[in-house]
Amino acid sequence: MTGKTQKIKRRFILALTILLVVTLAYALGWTSLFTVKHVRVVGAPTTSQSLLIRESIKVGEKMARLETRAVSNSLRKYTWLDHAQISRDWLKGSVTIRVWTRTPVAVFRNHLIDSNGVLFDLPNDQIPHLPQITASKIAPAKFALELLLDFPTNFRAEIIDVRAQGSHTAILTVRTTLLSPSRNVNVIWGDLTDTDLKIRVFNALLSLPENAKVQTINVSAPHAPIVK
Repeated sequence: MTGKTQKIKRRFILALTILLVVTLAYALGWTSLFTVKHVRVVGAPTTSQSLLIRESIKVGEKMARLETRAVSNSLRKYTWLDHAQISRDWLKGSVTIRVWTRTPVAVFRNHLIDSNGVLFDLPNDQIPHLPQITASKIAPAKFALELLLDFPTNFRAEIIDVRAQGSHTAILTVRTTLLSPSRNVNVIWGDLTDTDLKIRVFNALLSLPENAKVQTINVSAPHAPIVK
């Protein structure tokens, strides 16, 4: 094969490649061959929210022109939504929007709060049984949240509320089952130190017969607790 023939062949391959790229770009961006035919939402907490999220992508929109990042950003207006993932099925013309709901840890000022300190509301206006955080400002509220997250799950489940007194001390109301019948006990907790020790001291004090009618336990200094 001569050099001239090779040159012609390379030009032919280049021209064919360019033609294929142009044809594909035209098919993707300008024809109805690859358009959105179906939008599916997975993970929304209610049917109405699913319908609203579905409207963020229009049926008939070109698949190639669909900006998934822009769609994800538009969904940030839903405070309950933690994050979203958008995938495309080019052959079926289907787009799936998968969403994840924030997980509430406590209630603060009639709003749910997650482990990152983000306030949000569930679309069904239901507030699950969670500890109540009482604080005058955001900083003490964050301390109370950090305190809750430091507790083991079984102990956290017994907490009715956390009253933050500044950013370094708190008072708990605990619905303890160690007393018969179960009832609320105020616990002056203190700061974030010695969590495991404070829980052990609290449980040990409740197990003593002389503390059957206890109302308040101070474990802020766990080596010298006070019972009232």
